[in-house]
Amino acid sequence: MGEEYTVRWFQPGDADEVHRFVASELHRKNPTEWFDWKYVDAPYLSHVPFTLAEHGDEIVGVHGYAPAPLRAGDRVRLALQPVDAFVDPSHRQQGIFTALVRQGLDRYREESPALFFNTPTDGALRVHRKLGWELLGDLAVYYRVQRPSALDVLDVDGAPGQLIDHAYDAVARGSLAVLDATAPSASEIDVTRHEELPVETLASLYETSVPDRLHICREPRYYEWWLDDPNADYAAYVARVDGTPVGAVVTRQATRNVLQIRDAVPLGSARSRSVFGTLLAAVVTDNADVPVVKTAGATLPGGLLKRFGFVRDSLPVLESVSSSFYVACRSLDDGRSEEVFPGDATDRSNWRFTFLEMNRD
Repeated sequence: MGEEYTVRWFQPGDADEVHRFVASELHRKNPTEWFDWKYVDAPYLSHVPFTLAEHGDEIVGVHGYAPAPLRAGDRVRLALQPVDAFVDPSHRQQGIFTALVRQGLDRYREESPALFFNTPTDGALRVHRKLGWELLGDLAVYYRVQRPSALDVLDVDGAPGQLIDHAYDAVARGSLAVLDATAPSASEIDVTRHEELPVETLASLYETSVPDRLHICREPRYYEWWLDDPNADYAAYVARVDGTPVGAVVTRQATRNVLQIRDAVPLGSARSRSVFGTLLAAVVTDNADVPVVKTAGATLPGGLLKRFGFVRDSLPVLESVSSSFYVACRSLDDGRSEEVFPGDATDRSNWRFTFLEMNRD
């Protein structure tokens, strides 16, 4: 990287310039609230995990790190997710992104995090692979298309095109209605929607069946922080039998057109098809006007999603609205994480990825 560039860690005096940068370049709404939520107020760390690249007095690149407590069975250790990386287009091809990544590697090798894991873009992945990241593969993304006309899937204009759009919407509604009517659910299960998230209930449900594979630990502290994104609306659907919680899903809506099913607990063997079928039925009923409902990884069983009309992102008609998620990780302690976690963290089979693990939309 040229001598005219400087890479360093965030300092409190940088706040105003950083807020302007993330608003204009990362296109984050409410940049002050968003930055404070994600970085200044992030738990688990005693510093603001955000790096800057400067050209003179101008910020030309940024890179952040989101803390994530990783758990496998009864073992927990802190990991970090490299996120929100951006370099001004007029300053690219100068080694700035590589320098930003190295800044994080140099610091966190000496501190407590066990590893990095993230879902990098194609360009970021090329740099990460050169710096020791292992590619774990891609992550399945599932879409329930409820209103095709909102997706610009069909390349048609004018009145005939509008008629075609309405026809496709009607077909989608009719097909999904048939699937919903035959999907598994149970009348003895009561579902309540919570806009104020019941984090203690979510964490308790998680503790009933903790996977032995690597995943984010759903403890109250993590839920309270991570589900408080000022640029998204979260809701929790809790299923109860005779008043006792038996399962829950968490939804997130950051745009008008897409509702995400971000989490579902319990994660492990205590899952019930009828419980999650009833929860999913409640979600799609409440959100029938949303063009797309989306989830990823093992958030919900693939067979159940299919019964509710979800399709994989590989379907050709979704090419204009879907993107692949690549999952990658890098040890920060020369493999010593194996002393805490069972198996090799660079082996995909030792992970249990859901949408909550993904710092992507």
